[in-house]
Amino acid sequence: MPLYKYQIYHDQSGKKSGCLLASSKQEALQILNSYGYRILQLQVVYCSFFYFQNSLSRQNVLHFLKELHLILNSGINIITALKIMQAETHSRYWRIVLPNLIQTLSLGQSLSQALKINCPYFPPYILALLHLGEESGAISNFLQTAIRQLQQQQDFRQQFKQALIYPTFLFLATAVSTVVLFLFVLPNFVSIFQTLSIPLPNYLQFFLNINSKHLLCIFITLFVTSIPLIFFLKRPSIQYQIIHTLLQHSYGAKLITPFIYGEFALLIHGLLRADVLLEKALSLLVKYPPNPYLKTILPPVLRLLQKGIPLSAAFSRYTNLPPLLKQMLIIGENTGNLTSALEQVSIFYIHKTKRWQKNFLKLLEPILLIVFASFITGLLFLLFLPLFSLFDTINL
Repeated sequence: MPLYKYQIYHDQSGKKSGCLLASSKQEALQILNSYGYRILQLQVVYCSFFYFQNSLSRQNVLHFLKELHLILNSGINIITALKIMQAETHSRYWRIVLPNLIQTLSLGQSLSQALKINCPYFPPYILALLHLGEESGAISNFLQTAIRQLQQQQDFRQQFKQALIYPTFLFLATAVSTVVLFLFVLPNFVSIFQTLSIPLPNYLQFFLNINSKHLLCIFITLFVTSIPLIFFLKRPSIQYQIIHTLLQHSYGAKLITPFIYGEFALLIHGLLRADVLLEKALSLLVKYPPNPYLKTILPPVLRLLQKGIPLSAAFSRYTNLPPLLKQMLIIGENTGNLTSALEQVSIFYIHKTKRWQKNFLKLLEPILLIVFASFITGLLFLLFLPLFSLFDTINL
């Protein structure tokens, strides 16, 4: 994505200059014009899609949020906090972006808006949490929520990578064994069968038709198609479609729904704890949804809530609430302590998510080992079956 250097004039702050990430010059002009800036100069100074996408990794975002949360908790205002971070950062990405964030904030924009303008690859759900924190006046609490979620994701990714270490070596060994089998072992069978004037089995003839060029083309095709597929699956709209498809099936809904509503309970609890009224809290989640699924189900629930229908009954009309969440909403509404009830629900689902991740990682390595072992067994079967056929022919 290109990096544009701009020079603008603002009626309040005068002439300013800085850098902006945008997909095109037209998009950069639209962003600057939308905030009432008069553009004096705009030019491309750097263009790299992969650099800026890869520079803003989850670890990079997590470090940024932790440092910002620590400084803000010490009583320092956000602009001063970003200036401190700018002086201490060693990241080339943040050395470019932080001055633009400070400048955008000094012109009266919020932190979430500044990040949206200057950090196109900043995670959308983190921006949604920052929006909620700014609207409720509890940005420190929602920063802590964002940090906890990112840390949990980072821990899971790290454990997932560790669980794949041994299966990866086994996969590489299997791939090498397959190449050796096709290029060196099977041709020897051909010479033996031809010497004895024995016809080759059909399946052996099929595999012999796969030469080194075919194998190379297969590996290149898999490699080239996997990269666009990864970027494709990272798109929020595609992730929403996957979740929506899974929710259409009973098992998928049973698996995913608790995590979605667990996140909902956590965010509603955070807003209510910041003394935001329930109707206002729900309207904020409609305006800044942390995931696309909540964006589709919350508007009709909000309309029923505005008509005086309790939250538990409003949800039950449109969605299948998990039994625990439904009962806790009813208890919270009857006792007048909805905040505490939602807190208990969010804690329960956080622990449930951790247990699910732990069980998944326990099953992942054995499943992969069984798959690779089955593949190797098949290769050995293909190797020894012609020998048995050859021995039977010789004995005759």
